[in-house]
Amino acid sequence: MSPVQTGVPPKDGPKWEPIFCIRDTTAQVFTPQYRELEQLYQQIDSKYPNKFVILGFPCNQFGNQDPGTNDEIQTFCQVNYGVSFPVLGKVDVNGPNAEPLWSWMKEKQPGIFGLTRIKWNFEKFLITADGQLNNPDRPRHILPTPQMASRVIFDPLIALRLAPLVSSTCSLWFAWDQNIFLRNFVHPANRTASDRSLPTYFRTFFRSGVTWILVLLGLSLSTAGINIVTDRASLGQSQSMRWYVAGAAFTAGHALYAPVVAPIVRAISEDRSKGQSTRDLERWLWWNILRMVTVDLAAWVCFGVGVMRTLSV
Repeated sequence: MSPVQTGVPPKDGPKWEPIFCIRDTTAQVFTPQYRELEQLYQQIDSKYPNKFVILGFPCNQFGNQDPGTNDEIQTFCQVNYGVSFPVLGKVDVNGPNAEPLWSWMKEKQPGIFGLTRIKWNFEKFLITADGQLNNPDRPRHILPTPQMASRVIFDPLIALRLAPLVSSTCSLWFAWDQNIFLRNFVHPANRTASDRSLPTYFRTFFRSGVTWILVLLGLSLSTAGINIVTDRASLGQSQSMRWYVAGAAFTAGHALYAPVVAPIVRAISEDRSKGQSTRDLERWLWWNILRMVTVDLAAWVCFGVGVMRTLSV
């Protein structure tokens, strides 16, 4: 088998021509790169005939954006963009069934932060004439034209994977910060003043905090749901699906505490204890700690494990 089939660079024998390997797609948002790659291919080939080749590797692991047959993909590339360089049959580039060539390239030239996972469409590797990856110490985005550089700065897939972790981190931090701040009200030296000021504080400021919590919980649930629904295959291969589902479930668990916590908040806001609001606050603080550990911390851990599993494949 050839080195391209096995993914193993040759130790001796004939030298390769330089090979530009691309993880491509027929999804409309990125396909204009076909035209740019074809222009690059023609420019180099006209200057150095038969010294350079581009290989396209279709893959359907990223949001099911390449569902067509191999013949349909060939027709799409040739008819819409006049592609003349080889576009091969569909392969996996991540997970246990990844094409050996891609496993070798990812290992030899990892991406940002050392991640070996192919993150999205049109990632590129350059293999030199002696069968080695070009500049293995640099990030693997090889950008022959400025138009291809957008995803180096912003990778939508990584942003989507990280989004539930970021919002759950904010929720956890907010709960911990609330606990530290409000505990000052129940300190023995502050109780008398706190009993007078707590109802006003809860009516004026506390409700805005509840709004922010609801926003953060909504972000965690919605972004986790988008990950789960739009890319089941990729999450399944990295064994991170269960962690995103668990994180979403723990986030939704906030609703279980509402029937217990809401009456306490109402009692403090309306001063139902008649000057003894710190007693109600002590109850609220106990439930807040319990909720933070069983819901916020649990969701954060699940999303964190899910992100690490997904991005490390």
